[in-house]
Amino acid sequence: MRPSLGPGGSPRSRVVALLLMSNATLALCAASPAFAQDCTLKKVASITLEATHGAIPVISAKLNDSARRFVIDTGSPLSAIDPQVAEELGLTSVPITGVELYTNGKEIDRYARAKSIRLDHAEVTDLTLLLVPPQVLPSGVDGLIGADILSIFDLDFDFGKKTLNLMSPKHCKGNVVYWTDAYTTVPFELSWSRHLFVPVMLDGKRMNALIDTGSARTSIRESSASRAFGLNQDSSGVERIQGMPTDSSLRFRYRFDSLSFEGVTVLHPLIYVHADVNERTFSRKHRDEEQVDPTTRVDLEHADVVVGMNILESLHVYVSYDEQVLYITEAGAH
Repeated sequence: MRPSLGPGGSPRSRVVALLLMSNATLALCAASPAFAQDCTLKKVASITLEATHGAIPVISAKLNDSARRFVIDTGSPLSAIDPQVAEELGLTSVPITGVELYTNGKEIDRYARAKSIRLDHAEVTDLTLLLVPPQVLPSGVDGLIGADILSIFDLDFDFGKKTLNLMSPKHCKGNVVYWTDAYTTVPFELSWSRHLFVPVMLDGKRMNALIDTGSARTSIRESSASRAFGLNQDSSGVERIQGMPTDSSLRFRYRFDSLSFEGVTVLHPLIYVHADVNERTFSRKHRDEEQVDPTTRVDLEHADVVVGMNILESLHVYVSYDEQVLYITEAGAH
């Protein structure tokens, strides 16, 4: 899930959105080791990923001491829960004012506060959680953990072993790859909303990509596919997507030759071409304003490509937010 901001670009909107972001703080449970005082790599928590093959990663955690299931979503700047869960836990619903947030073309207009979430031995307190519209979260999932919480840690995604290790960010620079000697480093741009943007090469074309564990598919914007590769729904090799609802943002899919992260290459990735429903929703709602005031145009931090789990599951990825570097190997590297 990638909530998008509007009316984008204005300083006031960004300030309001940042105020909505969690004031989450980390409290380690008594059984866990304290953050390192030296620069040795330290594991804070180790969490089983319940679904990684062809699907987004889901974990079990305790929200206000209630056992719940959450998507791990690097593509969402904010954490969120189902409104029914908030009601069950007695959380107060608060309206969002001064900013517009969208996901899957639907507006998010309320949030709630929670006392804590426990992730194995790590407990994060003082949470702000968006209340997402119906049918946004996968079936059987109560919420998602976004970058407002995830960026407190380094993230060690060992997809081969279906494990997420939460690591202390206090370590020597570059001293993170413990599982192999050969690896690739990929600097990323950390946006104001904590999105991870990395350069990738897609069939020899340089693209700006968003790393999104909350997306099962890898996708490319319709405009980027057309501009860089001349792709449209009538192009040779394009696969039509059967059974999609008429309001779906997915247009078609195409199997490219390769996608590379500075040396680590995934061959023959199947990538979906999509329209941006969040931008279209905002544009429809503010069509009259856009005609007279360009400052109301939506700021979606456009990425050409969203790298989802159908590619990420074949990798071992270490995310260092402080260094703004991804450390990447194949999933089975040792």
